[in-house]
Amino acid sequence: QELSQKICPGSTVLGLREVFYENNPFADITNPTKAEVDLWHTIALNHVRALVGYTEEEYIIRPNRCLHLRALWCDEKFRTRKWDTTEYPERCESSNNPHCGAGFIPSVEDQQPYLPEDITSCPKRSGSEGLFSAAKSNIPWSMKWARPFCATLGGEGFWGGHTGPWFHRSEFGWGWWDGDADNFNVNAGLRTKWSGTSGE
Repeated sequence: QELSQKICPGSTVLGLREVFYENNPFADITNPTKAEVDLWHTIALNHVRALVGYTEEEYIIRPNRCLHLRALWCDEKFRTRKWDTTEYPERCESSNNPHCGAGFIPSVEDQQPYLPEDITSCPKRSGSEGLFSAAKSNIPWSMKWARPFCATLGGEGFWGGHTGPWFHRSEFGWGWWDGDADNFNVNAGLRTKWSGTSGE
């Protein structure tokens, strides 16, 4: 609790505002692009690690585009029926397990519409997944991620099962899901994908 209170005073992260304006990651602060948000999350995660003295190269976290896509595909698998085809027999529509579809990856052919030009496919790889619902859609992108991070750190502590990857994985990919676009105050679901090792 003491560490959580130091890192997360109030409902934000210590020094986050200063880091944001030092980097100015959004060209339009009210409507950032996905690439800008992904970059900002990278900066913010490394800031959190620096707060606990994790500044060596082995602790630097980097975004992974395939992990970002895997988070999206898993949300599509769990929350929509898009991938409920004969090729993909797993069904999540009636599942009570929020991690249903966590290992889902489309075929290389079906991945193509999602992939940037310099990636030919996203393979399966080891890693972990976290699901968080503490954020709201109306929280600015500059600090939306801080709500689930701080809630998890406060609830589980530094070595908690869901907290550990925020400090100890070397690659990440996140997906956000707005369950009701007409409700500005709806919870914004965060699906985190983590891989690589760091500081272990």
